[in-house]
Amino acid sequence: MEFHRLHHTTIPELTDAFNKAFENYEVSMQLTPEMMQDKLKAERIDLEKSIGAYDDGLVGFILFGYDDVNGKKVMWDGGTGVIASHRGQKLTERMFEQALPIAAQNDVQQMLLEVLVNNTVAEKIYEKLGFKIVRKLHCYKGIPTDTTLHHHVEDITGCDIDALTEHHDWTPTWQHMNSGVRNSGNAIKSIGIKTNGSIVAYTHYNTVKNRILQLAVDRGHRRKKMGATLINHIYANSTRPIMAINIDANDEVMNSFLKSIGLQHFISQYEMSMDI
Repeated sequence: MEFHRLHHTTIPELTDAFNKAFENYEVSMQLTPEMMQDKLKAERIDLEKSIGAYDDGLVGFILFGYDDVNGKKVMWDGGTGVIASHRGQKLTERMFEQALPIAAQNDVQQMLLEVLVNNTVAEKIYEKLGFKIVRKLHCYKGIPTDTTLHHHVEDITGCDIDALTEHHDWTPTWQHMNSGVRNSGNAIKSIGIKTNGSIVAYTHYNTVKNRILQLAVDRGHRRKKMGATLINHIYANSTRPIMAINIDANDEVMNSFLKSIGLQHFISQYEMSMDI
């Protein structure tokens, strides 16, 4: 068994190993090479900082995103996988051991990852490595039951998305941060509701996946059906189920809202963190 960084591995080879590692996963994660390219870009995954396990080909991997988050250099685990034939060899632990010197070389101060709540085996592995649970996240999907548009919705693509964070009650997870919105290019659309020329409610969403990245309403304009109108606008323009991923479990208002409009909870995850 050999361990190397992934930057010399071809995208088709990486995609094939990824699909084999996640072929029986609870959430469908099968990708095409083009989808893998999009994932790497949107999630700021740096293959020079990512690790692969090789045994006559790629049999395991950790895809690491790398970014500056609030002045702190962070690496995020965007996918740890081992193909079925090579499980039981502690490859996850061994690959993380290979990653720690890379993190140190790049002055990384924190590592983040997400793990399904019911994946207790993985959770215990990460805890042994030094990760701790920092928050619980809920995921929803479905079709809104009342599709009424209560407000005028407009395209706000090109606006100052950093200024919109003042409406947030919690920090979005890695895939939904503003750097991810910017890196996703034309796949992302931003729509909003304005009052007196100011954006008081908005959402960034992936038009390919019908997946909401961020949804927020100004505190002084809540309970006016602005959030529901934005989601209904998305549905009206796609007629496909909508997904809202990684909603902070502590935000009781947002979780209750998503349920009230007809979306169904389908999985939960833990966000885990380790200081370096």
